Amino acid sequence: TAHYDHLGIINGTHFPGANDNASGVSVMLELARLLADKHRFGWSPSVNLVFIAFSAEESGLLGSGFFVDNPTIDLAAIKYVLNLDMVGGVGRTLEGQPEMLYLYSSNCVGHDVIDFLVDGAEKMINLSFNLSGNPKYLKASDQANFIRKGIPSLFIFSGVDKNSHKPTDTKDYLSFEKMADLTLLLRTLLVE
Repeated sequence: TAHYDHLGIINGTHFPGANDNASGVSVMLELARLLADKHRFGWSPSVNLVFIAFSAEESGLLGSGFFVDNPTIDLAAIKYVLNLDMVGGVGRTLEGQPEMLYLYSSNCVGHDVIDFLVDGAEKMINLSFNLSGNPKYLKASDQANFIRKGIPSLFIFSGVDKNSHKPTDTKDYLSFEKMADLTLLLRTLLVE
């Protein structure tokens, strides 16, 4: 999942939302494209996958809330949810920890998935996941509604950056190379 809304235009000022959250939607869509083209690329996932772009995340997680309260699929069949929000600001966080993404998980996500992501990030794409970030962020994006329903959830996030919720959140500040690396890592996770 990823949310495609942002702040829009407020009092005549445009808030582009390149990192929050065009970055997450871009990674999700490229991942879907790669996995859908199994004949060309020679791989396919061993489970069914659902890709959902939610709206109204910025207004209080309304889109994902509506989905989990009015599901179009059996929520009990969901192994886990992977939510991508603000994944393009690698190396630009206020915390000053370059080349790192944060990985938050609800307690019921399998350690095999987390271990794969952590090990794969270091071995495959020269990127680290910080597992000790502030747990308040588990409630700050669309995975919160899935957690509310008891569904295991992962949240990948590049941290709060100086451009968050500002007109300066433009493509000029995205780390496209790291977004591409993350996409390839997630593709490998989903076809293993």
